[in-house]
Amino acid sequence: MDKIVFTVNGDEYTLSGSEVSPETTLNEFLRDHLHLFGTKAMCHEGGCGACVVAVAHTHPVSKEKEIFSVNSCLVHVLSCHQWEITTIEGLGNRRVGYHPLQARLAAFNGTQCGYCSPGWVMGMYSLYERAGRKLSAAEVERSFGGHVCRCTGYRPILDAFKSFAGDADPGLAARAARAPGLPDVEDLSRGCAPGDWCVIGAGAAAAAAAGVVALRGDRHRWYKAYTVKDVFTILAREGTSDCMLVAGNTGKGVFWTGAARVQVDIASVEELRECRRDANLCLGAAASLTEMMDQCKKWQTDSDFRYLEEFHQHLDLVAHVSVRNIGTIGGNLAMKNKHPEFPSDVFLLLDTVQATITVVNSLLEKKELSPADFLLEDLTGKLISKVELPPLGADNLVRTYKVMARAQNAVAVVNAGFLFRVDGAGEVRAATLAFGNICAGLQRARRAEEALRGRRLCADDALQAALRALAAELAPARGRLRVSDANLGPQVRLDVTVQRQRRGLDVRHELAGSFNMGAQYHYSLETQSCHCEPTERGLRLRSATQWPDRVQQAVAGVLRLRAADVQVETRHVGGAYGGKASRSALAACACALAAARLGRPARLALPLRDGLRALGKRGEFEATYSLGADAAGRLQRLDVEYYCDCGCSFNESPVGAVKMIVVLRSLYASDTFQLKGYSVRTDKPSNTWCRAPGTAEGTALMEHIMERIALATGRDPFEVRLANLAPAHDDMRDVVAAFRRDCDFDRRLLAVDRFNADNAWRKRALKATLMWYPVDAAGPFNVVVAAYHGDGSVALAHAGIEMGQGINTKAAQVCAHELGVPLDTVSVRGTDTFTSPNAMVTSGSSTSETVAFATMQACKELKRRLDPFRKDGMTWKCVVKEAYKAGVDLQASYTTHPSVDKLKPYSVYGACCLEVELDVLTGQHVVRRADIFEDTGFSLNPDIDVGQVEGAFVMGLGLWTSEHLVHEPASGRLLTDSSWLYKPPGAQDIPRDLRVAFRRNSRNAAGVLGSKATGEPALVLAVAVALALHHTILEARKEFGYVDDEWLHIQSPYTLETILNAISPKTEYFKLK
Repeated sequence: MDKIVFTVNGDEYTLSGSEVSPETTLNEFLRDHLHLFGTKAMCHEGGCGACVVAVAHTHPVSKEKEIFSVNSCLVHVLSCHQWEITTIEGLGNRRVGYHPLQARLAAFNGTQCGYCSPGWVMGMYSLYERAGRKLSAAEVERSFGGHVCRCTGYRPILDAFKSFAGDADPGLAARAARAPGLPDVEDLSRGCAPGDWCVIGAGAAAAAAAGVVALRGDRHRWYKAYTVKDVFTILAREGTSDCMLVAGNTGKGVFWTGAARVQVDIASVEELRECRRDANLCLGAAASLTEMMDQCKKWQTDSDFRYLEEFHQHLDLVAHVSVRNIGTIGGNLAMKNKHPEFPSDVFLLLDTVQATITVVNSLLEKKELSPADFLLEDLTGKLISKVELPPLGADNLVRTYKVMARAQNAVAVVNAGFLFRVDGAGEVRAATLAFGNICAGLQRARRAEEALRGRRLCADDALQAALRALAAELAPARGRLRVSDANLGPQVRLDVTVQRQRRGLDVRHELAGSFNMGAQYHYSLETQSCHCEPTERGLRLRSATQWPDRVQQAVAGVLRLRAADVQVETRHVGGAYGGKASRSALAACACALAAARLGRPARLALPLRDGLRALGKRGEFEATYSLGADAAGRLQRLDVEYYCDCGCSFNESPVGAVKMIVVLRSLYASDTFQLKGYSVRTDKPSNTWCRAPGTAEGTALMEHIMERIALATGRDPFEVRLANLAPAHDDMRDVVAAFRRDCDFDRRLLAVDRFNADNAWRKRALKATLMWYPVDAAGPFNVVVAAYHGDGSVALAHAGIEMGQGINTKAAQVCAHELGVPLDTVSVRGTDTFTSPNAMVTSGSSTSETVAFATMQACKELKRRLDPFRKDGMTWKCVVKEAYKAGVDLQASYTTHPSVDKLKPYSVYGACCLEVELDVLTGQHVVRRADIFEDTGFSLNPDIDVGQVEGAFVMGLGLWTSEHLVHEPASGRLLTDSSWLYKPPGAQDIPRDLRVAFRRNSRNAAGVLGSKATGEPALVLAVAVALALHHTILEARKEFGYVDDEWLHIQSPYTLETILNAISPKTEYFKLK
């Protein structure tokens, strides 16, 4: 029987096909068969990067070994024949030592929850080795579009990896050199050294000579072919029904309907991988998109192929590195053939230059097709063999475009390719205008092509003629979707109301309007998951939860068990942001029910799509308001009614509604405010807490109102804010003055105005926001500290949940500080409901401090017991040993509760200044710079706190821009239910220049050791991006003749479609300079 052979971390494995199912991916094999859990899984679509591993393989044409990264969740394990696979365990670990990339990432604080870190490291390892360790910082920055990190905000990860670049910033290089305990860069390689004999790689040629590899499972057939003839022999034997040709299998991430009965792996067919230059540039259909990019770069300096530089830049925007490494030209085209609505960038490029696509049939007869004819071709029983790019002389101008919801790894909202053949006078002799994703049936704008013929390309009349023709072609596709408002009636509930204390009389400006904030999915890289095991004492659950006590009570209730018979353990969580507070109980109960009924262990990891569809999110929010202000912008009255979408049950929504009232009444003088807060029940899944619930909405509304007043009065927005500042926050005046000076606000504002005056199709804006964030202590939380007499080491367990916020690090720091021992003496254990019973949820940013307080108290008790044994010159180890001999209890605990310990609430102040640049023609934007100031008190760990601030802020940027949840109007079904459609910010979406500063000489009297919470507050400052984009839209509208005397209402989030609809361009205003 045939077998496939591959290695994982140097160990060889063979499979005959019967051991796996038709759908077993490499990721599932690594995790479920080999129990290598370092490689994570999240989206199973190649969209998050958690599953990335490194592969070394001999290229079937060059016969050279190449190293590349792949998404293990996409690759079928049977595709791994002759592969040498390296996972994070094989790269470095605690036992054998960490790899320099791992060590550098940790030294740069590039890991928080850590769930995404293995994928990032393996992606960088593959990139670095493939490039021969010669990378530029720009190449590093561009190469991680397929990796998502919800915790860090990306900057520390990128800094860590860019420090390996040949042109690394001197500051990064110096920081890398100072990092303790880092191995030398020369230690980067693992595996075969140059000249070593590698069995798998050397056997590739022999395997090809041996012919087809045929594997048979219970329900499927898997073949690996080495020639085109082999492929058709297999198809003749098996038939073409339910048969699929595969190479990288990356199409699974876009269109997936299940595994075919017969799968034929064509990745090693030499004829299909060959790329060569003759009259045309011939690219084998099984060549990867990475190889296509390499060929573009190789030939772009040729006078007949200069357009390939444009193609290379465009292909860099297709998917991401790990998908391009194994995703093929032919696979992409086949997907376009089967799904014409797919906005294939590869097809668009071929259509632009009228490339030739060759298809071969079972008789080995070749048929050359134009891109248009290819879409009509029935590919059943046929094979795409190659594409040919034609030479184009200097009289041909090629430009291609891709407009995306975020900077990388997103499907084209619209893509286009233009080819103009011009004569010496600059007149158009022929034109090709290819478009994608505009409307069904529009592939080429032929009327516009004809309208350009005979006109000078760089003339306004040519542009206007083309635009008029294009508008006529697009007219059938136009239309606006209208959704009528439902009569909610009793589904609306009044939760909170505040009456004004007085009404000001000096009203010079009356304003009214509405404001909204969209929903947001938590998008934690570890989805809702749980493992449950029956024991002789009941059930033991390992739950990814922020609230073990809630899980314990829910499971006990569902199964009618005593709470004492349900033990919940949580070591750490791969991101949460509120989504695993109460909702983790749903997954835990389902898992526990299966385990209890079957009497065997059960595991549940909720797939991303199911989580997006079934679980609650940050609820949408909408407010209506009217106000009166005096000439200085001071509010004389403010009436607000706001509505929170709580989903199908009222559940947790009142918490956000009440907290929003607190924020609305705090930073700015509120005695003239009249407020009403409502919860609205809708037919969506029950919404839940999400990072900064209530405070994000309240802050955004007030900052929006301040901007409206500033615009109406013509006054400086900073001055309007200060004019309305509540007396209790007068110390913010000095903070604002210093912040304004430090971020160079006034000079930069003048520069922005000059830029907007000089540029019609790019607009900038500079906006600032202020923040007052309330922090309340919660509880109970307990801490247990134990000292061990053998060596004096200390173990600590606490009731908080580590989920990337650094609670374990801070608890260990406080413990070491209180006991007076080195930090490496202290280790922190996971949480469970036996050592930490009845604990409150870890949320609201305050748990770290509360646990730190309890740690201090427990350590003080332990020190009190040890004090009688202390003598001059005695080491900690000796003191502990002597106390042990005397029978002293070396374990101390403390449970803290706000009402018992009188922990006081406090405020976190902050400010943000953000500069954005908008491309008026596409609706895309770049955050040029963001300055964030936050009062963190006396930070217990500045590195952790900076990471928390940046991560929260970037999550806020996503809330106001790219993260858009779209429902089908008729059924209410969620349409954006995958990583393919729901887009949190990526590594290229963060501010180009991100500066974080903490308040100097600040100490919080109500905090632990003078500190303040940092996990959530910075998110609320991100509304600055919405205010800035709003301003750029107003500036853009001026170019089209609009005079906006009244406030322009724009519904958030500020997506491409929202921005362009708000600008509402008029084609007659498009001019060429």
